[in-house]
Amino acid sequence: MEKSVVVADRLHGMSASEIRERVVAGEWSPHEVCEMASGAAAEIGGALGAFITITPEVAYRHAANALRQLEQGDPGPLCGVPIGVKDVFDVAGVPTTTGSLARRESVAAQDASCVARLVSAGAMVIGKTNMPEFAMLPRTVNRLGGECVNPVDGTRISGGSSGGSAAAVAAGIVPIALGTDAGGSTRIPAALCGTVGVHSTPGAVDGRGTYRSSALLTSIGPIARTVGDAALVLDLLGAQADYRSAALRGRWVGRSGLDSNADPRVLAAVRGICDRLGDKGIDIADSDASLSADRYIDSFHVVLNGDRYRQLHRFIDDPAAHALLTDYARRILAEGARVTDAEYATAVTTRRDAAAHLETLLAGTDFLVTPTVSVTAPRAADPLDHAGLIAFTYLVNYTGYTAVSVPCGIVDGLPIGIQLIGRPGAESTLLDAARRIERLNAE
Repeated sequence: MEKSVVVADRLHGMSASEIRERVVAGEWSPHEVCEMASGAAAEIGGALGAFITITPEVAYRHAANALRQLEQGDPGPLCGVPIGVKDVFDVAGVPTTTGSLARRESVAAQDASCVARLVSAGAMVIGKTNMPEFAMLPRTVNRLGGECVNPVDGTRISGGSSGGSAAAVAAGIVPIALGTDAGGSTRIPAALCGTVGVHSTPGAVDGRGTYRSSALLTSIGPIARTVGDAALVLDLLGAQADYRSAALRGRWVGRSGLDSNADPRVLAAVRGICDRLGDKGIDIADSDASLSADRYIDSFHVVLNGDRYRQLHRFIDDPAAHALLTDYARRILAEGARVTDAEYATAVTTRRDAAAHLETLLAGTDFLVTPTVSVTAPRAADPLDHAGLIAFTYLVNYTGYTAVSVPCGIVDGLPIGIQLIGRPGAESTLLDAARRIERLNAE
């Protein structure tokens, strides 16, 4: 794809709430919205590689449900709103590939719990969004199709592993999409594509019918055009997402411990937002502290890769399935196979030390402020700096904390994100701060 901004026309820039308003007012029928979004998914999403499977039959069935809500005078909070779901979530009658050729025939019998909740609220699933095989990379490439590229610049990556979800939202195909996050997988693509991404507290959202790399580390959360849409989805999924209005305190942490490739312009731009937040009732304390991500990354990978192997070893054991895997999936599963029970137990115990470190940084504050990613979207032609992309994000998963990424500016024509890290269950606090940052961006 040539370097260009790729967006869908009629739905672009509209929030889920705005689309619902038009549907409830009778300006658009659910079927008309479904037609617009499905067309954009095929045309724009196809150019981006944003979807693995486009599901018009499912979407029109959901549109009929939204129409019934309207006729009964009880439209749901997402009535007539098109959504995408990462291809880790079961949708009845549709394959759940998890980005793998080896699972391309794995048709789901019923909807994942979180998908069912959103459909009950009136949402229409227009497709399964693209992802790396088994959610293993912060880049969205697999053997099922082409790479999902960045809508802002098609020569650059969209991030991962929820890259298709972020690209679909950024391109205006859908206002919200579901993702999962085991080391930064909603927040990294959100930052690189210019959307909002939420890593909810692991376990806060029902994971039935969802492939998760690690039950210990993985969260389910939205990628959205606006903070308000993200909060709405979290609320529908059962995670506490109510805003609170109060004076907030944060602490700037501009070093990750894995900073060899950090772009000083990105760090300066994110730090500059902190200097302006005082007018929005957020006091950000300066700090030279580090997340010390270098200290815990090996233990994190022991847990993550060990959990991956326990779930997926059959794809290594079966020669036919093994032949279908990407090279990176084979390598990561081989690493997981080498994790001993003793190493795994030690890595799980080390989580307490990492959480204590975060608590020390959080002392006297409501949240930490960091870049989400310390670079702009890398070029697709360049080697992937895996550790650099997850440097500011993975520790949140490892400790069981929560975080939100919000757009906060442009560097070299590319979006960047600011990350807010909070204690487990602090989604409401983080979303309140994120909403204030969003307002600051609009000024």
